[in-house]
Amino acid sequence: AIKIFPETVGLIVGKGFISDRHIVFANSNEKAINIVLSFFKQFNLSIKYYLEISTKNQQNEFVEKSRKFWQDYLEIKIKRIRLRDEFRNITAHGTLHISVCSSLVAKLLKQIIDSAKSQIEKNKSLSAGYLKGIIAAEGNINIKKSTNCVYMVRISAAKSRERKHYKRCLKKIGINVSCKDMPTITPEDGINRGWRTTGGRAGAVIISGWENFLKILELNLLD
Repeated sequence: AIKIFPETVGLIVGKGFISDRHIVFANSNEKAINIVLSFFKQFNLSIKYYLEISTKNQQNEFVEKSRKFWQDYLEIKIKRIRLRDEFRNITAHGTLHISVCSSLVAKLLKQIIDSAKSQIEKNKSLSAGYLKGIIAAEGNINIKKSTNCVYMVRISAAKSRERKHYKRCLKKIGINVSCKDMPTITPEDGINRGWRTTGGRAGAVIISGWENFLKILELNLLD
């Protein structure tokens, strides 16, 4: 039997991509990669790997050091590396992409995730595990420089229905969101606003308040 845990669902929903034939997961965190890789291995399919590295602020040797890290850590060979010289690197070892190709598995996983979401919203324990994956994939902790204190936790989601889904899960575990969502900004809107980036910005659920921050820590959602 194929097993999938709530945290795995959250990671795939947050940083995964499922097409008609391919399932791809990308992350720079070793624990997140391990969790999703363990899930992929249950299907006994060939798993492909490639490394994406932003090189704008890095020395040349960073590329080979990153390749060696992932090869040693997972005991694999990485043949493909995509270099992005337009972005500054914010990772320790680049971003690893892992993928499997199977129309049957892709269809199955879509069904599993769609079914799991409704069940997760109704269960506190499932919601906690799921949000742990979501926050690891799409969360961002904002710290005020003047006080060095956390003032906001964001969960990115471009679509309004996804943000509503996250807020229902948050409410289930006792986190009440009072702030308005950060709206999604399209690339065109970003250019019109004079932004330097051309990628726009995904919307986000905004979590504030010390009661909510303590609940996040109490439930180990940042572990």
